[in-house]
Amino acid sequence: MNRLFWVATILFLGLTFFYVSSYNAYQPTDKEWLVNPDFKSGFEGWERHKTTWIKQEASGVVTLSLSEPKKYLALYQKFTIESRLPHYQAKEDAPLLLQLSGIARTFSIGSGDKAWHEGRLSLVFYDVKGKRVSINAIPLPRDNPYWRTYRKTFQVPPEVASVRVNINLLQVVGTVQIKEVHLFPVVEKQEAKWFKQLGVLVWVVMMIWLVSGYARYFWQRSKTGVLLVALLMLGAIISGDVKTQLMSQLPELMYSITPALTLDKDVFAHFLFFFLAAIVMVACAHHKPWWQVVIDLILLGLFIECAQVFIDGRTADVMDFWVDVTGVLAGGIMAWLWLSVRSVIRRR
Repeated sequence: MNRLFWVATILFLGLTFFYVSSYNAYQPTDKEWLVNPDFKSGFEGWERHKTTWIKQEASGVVTLSLSEPKKYLALYQKFTIESRLPHYQAKEDAPLLLQLSGIARTFSIGSGDKAWHEGRLSLVFYDVKGKRVSINAIPLPRDNPYWRTYRKTFQVPPEVASVRVNINLLQVVGTVQIKEVHLFPVVEKQEAKWFKQLGVLVWVVMMIWLVSGYARYFWQRSKTGVLLVALLMLGAIISGDVKTQLMSQLPELMYSITPALTLDKDVFAHFLFFFLAAIVMVACAHHKPWWQVVIDLILLGLFIECAQVFIDGRTADVMDFWVDVTGVLAGGIMAWLWLSVRSVIRRR
């Protein structure tokens, strides 16, 4: 791969990181929904679960600390949507979007028995009967002593009637400190739509640039390799709604491997596609050494996750990328072993 490709890769990775970490694609449409969001009035408006382990310092910073696992600790507010949007007129083409944000830091949060046993900010949706519809979480790092702003926007399903905002530690030891939490109804900025379209275009071009040499080589030798890579790229750029519809056609799969990794059909699909692509491409791409093919497939997985930053309903997931890498390495090693055995047999 030439120097220009690597310069473009580094540049676009930097711009994508800036978009994710610093750019807010949404703007508020109404006033703050939370009461006392900066804790300047103590815990006014907030409810505490386990008050013993939730303290406020003189500076106003709120500390949640658990010294025992298997416990639940939360600071929260719950209210109906109707009470917060007296002038809101629901439109079918304009779903309600809520942006949850907070400034927090964490200390020595342990590993729980389940992936969701962690420190986090979360937005819980309930229907009119009080039944939970969904939990939408912003996981906090296990140990980050520096203040950092966490922000995520969620679409409210039409059946949701009430909302609960949580700051919690769930069955893990450790400490969360927080000094601001905000919840606003938002709309997407007009320029953000252009940024998204440009971001998708950039990463699709990078993917095509990466695989173009393979496409020419495989077209005359193994169209299976071209098909697999094309499916990977297509899967990267479809919207979240389309992906959900496609995944719903597959049988349910849920198996906890580690506290941080649960095998489900999405994880399995990531692994399987990259595993098969690595086997076919390493075995058949004789114009490149096998390790170069493995590196290019890992880059393809990285580019796919970057593209999903800009696609509605999709998110870049570090765990998905590591699953892709695992699939590439497993398939690449298997193909390399097969090539080595075949070479020994032919020499005999």
